[in-house]
Amino acid sequence: MNIIKKMKENNWKILKIGLTCFLLFLINSRGFAGLNVPNKHGSQFFSSSGTFIVPAGITTINITMVGGGGGGGGGASADGVSRYGGGGGGSSQIHFKIPITVTSGTNYTVNVGSGGTGGAGGDPVANGSAGSSGGNSSFGDFTAVGGSGGGGGTVANGTGGGGGTGGSNRYVIDGLAGNIASGGNGVAGAIGFGAGATGGVSGTPGTDGNDATNYGAGGGSGGSGSNSGGTDYSGGDGGDGGDGFVLVEW
Repeated sequence: MNIIKKMKENNWKILKIGLTCFLLFLINSRGFAGLNVPNKHGSQFFSSSGTFIVPAGITTINITMVGGGGGGGGGASADGVSRYGGGGGGSSQIHFKIPITVTSGTNYTVNVGSGGTGGAGGDPVANGSAGSSGGNSSFGDFTAVGGSGGGGGTVANGTGGGGGTGGSNRYVIDGLAGNIASGGNGVAGAIGFGAGATGGVSGTPGTDGNDATNYGAGGGSGGSGSNSGGTDYSGGDGGDGGDGFVLVEW
């Protein structure tokens, strides 16, 4: 009888140990409030440059990033000759969910590209200025190239800025070129992580292109200034490109 009793007690102890191990496994794999358990899933969004520290227990991360969009070109000033609005800014390259093998506790420098500045409109009588290129965003060895600025308006078409390109692989989408001016009005910037900004219109003076409000999108270009009543009016300024971002997920 004592042997049977001891066997039951030992079986109960084994069962309790098994249940304890199972509960510890669940806590470690799913997390439990109040316990110091590594964060198995999460994300960190960078709208400006900074540093990413790999959390404990993480060996793979996914990176999505966008560079800055190009600024729109300024519109030309008229002097009795037909002149054009500026070209739209190009959009940035996009890197989408690139998997990267990492080591816990490692620091990574994160660079976020700013949108390019719109070019100044021609102040009578002059061509519009080109917009500047957007900055590159980067994480480790990967770089999302910013879009180029749109060309300033002249007596010919204001050329659109080129999209960010280079180092393409299956996780990378190259940026789009900005629109080419087809008359006195400005044109929209290229689509980035959302629609590009709209352009200004020809007038006395020409109106400014809009700033991009979407990540990596190109700025709208300025409209040309008109010649009216013997007065030469200035062209509108180009809009700024949209800033980039870097998103880290694990």
